[in-house]
This record gives sequence, C-alpha cells and structure tokens, in this order.
Amino acid sequence: MNLELLRFQHGIGQGGFHTSSFVLRDKDKRPCGSFVLVFDCGTLSSGPHGESPADFLSAEICTSMKPGQVVDAFFISHLDNDHLSGAEELCNRCNVRRVFLPYFEQEELALFVAQNILSNKKSALGPAGLAIAVKALGGGSLFGAPVTRIGGPPVDGEREQRGDEPSTEGEPRIGVVQVSRTGFRSTLGGSLPNGSGIGLSVAGIHIPWLLLPWSYKQSPVGLAQLLTDVPELGKVCFGAATVTARDMEELIALRPRIRASLTKIIKAAGGIYASDFNAPSICLYSGPLINDPRIHRQRYLDRGTTHSLAQKDPIGWVTTGDAILSKYEPEFFSMFDPFLNYTGTYVLPHHGSLKNHSLEFVKRVRGRFALICARSGSKDHPHPYVLADLATFSEEHRILTQYLVGGVKETVSMTFRL
Repeated sequence: MNLELLRFQHGIGQGGFHTSSFVLRDKDKRPCGSFVLVFDCGTLSSGPHGESPADFLSAEICTSMKPGQVVDAFFISHLDNDHLSGAEELCNRCNVRRVFLPYFEQEELALFVAQNILSNKKSALGPAGLAIAVKALGGGSLFGAPVTRIGGPPVDGEREQRGDEPSTEGEPRIGVVQVSRTGFRSTLGGSLPNGSGIGLSVAGIHIPWLLLPWSYKQSPVGLAQLLTDVPELGKVCFGAATVTARDMEELIALRPRIRASLTKIIKAAGGIYASDFNAPSICLYSGPLINDPRIHRQRYLDRGTTHSLAQKDPIGWVTTGDAILSKYEPEFFSMFDPFLNYTGTYVLPHHGSLKNHSLEFVKRVRGRFALICARSGSKDHPHPYVLADLATFSEEHRILTQYLVGGVKETVSMTFRL
C-alpha cells in the first residue's frame, strides 16, 4: 500500500491556513481512500494587491477548496480571528465532517470571554463571533459541523465502542478513530484526552500514520476569582449551549468590573501581563507511527526547500498554533519528544514571536525546515532573536507573508505492508 500526501502551507500573512490531502493506493496504484485535513483558516493581513483580509482569504479558500469538497478534519488551534476568520466560509463551502477545538475548563472559558470583551486587538472576537465560539467550546457544533475538544476528559462509554466513522457516499473516505497510548482503538467522540491520538483507517486497513493533537491546560493563580467577582460570566459559560450575541453585548456593559477583577488576578499571580494568560492552543503532529514494522519506505517527492541537508529529512510535520512553548516546554516535550525525531517540517508558534519561542524545540526537531506565518513588514514577527536561533542550527526557514504566492507545497510518500 502507498500513502501519498500533498501538504500546503498557504501564504496569507499574519494568520494560519494549512491543507493536507491524503490518498491511499493499493499495489496496483488504484485509489482506495482519501482524507483532507485543514489546520486553521484565518488572517488579519490585506492581500498583495490591497484586497481586504476577508476578500484575500476568501479567494485563497475558493482557489484551494472545491465546492462541496469533503474536509474530514478541521483543526482550529485557538479562537483568535487571525486563525478562524475564514472558518464559516470554509464550513459553508465544504462538507466539513468534524471540527477540533481546544478544551476549556469553565474558569478558562470565563477568562477567554473576559479577555475578548476587554481587548482592542483586531484578533479579538465581537459579540456574535464570541457567542458562536462559546457554544462550540461548550460542546456544541461549529457552523453545522460536530466538534471534538482536545484535552478534555474521556466521555463515558466511548472507550467501549470500536470501529471507524462511516464513510460518505461516493469516493471512499479514510475514517478516523481514537487511539490511546497503549494502542487501543475506539470511536472518536466529542472529547479527546491529551495523550490520545487520531488513527486513520479504511476498509479494515489501519494506516501507520498518526495525528497527535495536544492542548495545554493553564491554572493561573486566582482564576476562579473571576467567576466570583463577575458571576454573570459564569451564567454565560455554564449556559454555553444557549448563549447569544445579546448575552455578550450585556457583558460588555460590565467592562469596569471585569477589568478590575483581571487586574486583581494579575497582581495575585505576581504582576505578570494579562497576555500571559493565553487561552489553550492546539499543537499537532502529523506523521508516521513510531517504529512501525509495516513501513517499508518513506520519502519526499517534492520538498518545500532546496536546502541540501533537508532532502533526507523525515516526512512528519508539526505545527504549534499560538502555544506559549517557552512556558509549557515540559508538557510539550512530554507529549511530542519521541515524534520530533520523525518530523521534517515544523511551524513556529505565534508567527515567530519571541514570547512563544522555544530554542529547545528547534534543537530537538530532527528536520531542518521551519515555517513562519507572518505579515510582511512586521517588526517582531518573526523576532530577530528567533531567526538567529534558526541560523545557529543551520535551519532553513520560510516566512509565509501575504506576498508569498503559492505558499509552501510538499509531497510525501510512504509505502507500507499490510
């Protein structure tokens, strides 16, 4: 069997838009299953010809995705506009079978709502967008697609079930199953605990490829105080399934109380900035299973760089969303360290920001090709110190600004035995 994968990091400036298209073929090269993954879909950058960010991203979506195309897995790393502003259009244009979001505890959800209400940043959500996001984070759907939350508790009964998700009619689809650390397979439901991965299967064939998502959990000092000071936030978060834009507008009137509570929390935590309380953000490994004896050969058919040392890199890929790796290194490496040896291409967190940067991450990834999604002309994205660290380890990098037409494309091939 042969698994061929075309992955494409789109050049859309400050934001994120990644697509991966898998095709499984038998020994006679006949297709016997396909799978499409999208990771993030948003930007705050205007287009290269002055288009608005919305029009720029819309054109990129329409160019990349056919109407009615099946998207089997749509990961949204976190709920900032520069990573999800195109999510509604993507879901309306395509047949999105499942959306993956980070899991929020109630206190984290309250903090997320409070920060958006107080924020003046372009990446913040307005009342309508915030209501949609809270519903999805509360266990609902997002633009009609079912949601699985990454990092949440196991759902009762899920682990007793087995089997792939049913395929859609027409072309055969590769299904997804939940895979525990011990290799136990079960039906994927509304919650995927950290440590569990997503396996790919079709017609009884378990493909030796793994999607491993992870979302860190934060426990800021005194965070529960926010719900005590502003109980109206609790009513919205605990009633997430029925929240409306009007509910969010009513919370806006409570800005002084919300600001006072957050100031108290920040002081109790040692005077750090509110921005250090970043909401959970998904990281994802997409690559071969470790030490699977079925894998016969893996290689690049088209590498995204001409860097000579990168041509023989492993074919796995890791993306990091806006994760604060500098703060959550131990947890990140506990999850991903064995897989970094199978990773050839990696996306740096938060557009190459210094605050999110981890030199140890750059050191541990075996591959030599780093991608940075950043707006052309940005002073700190990527930060000069981050670029200096890449140079120290002879890493090739590409900055995917809004002017990088065509983005970065790579094609990989993996042959395996049944």
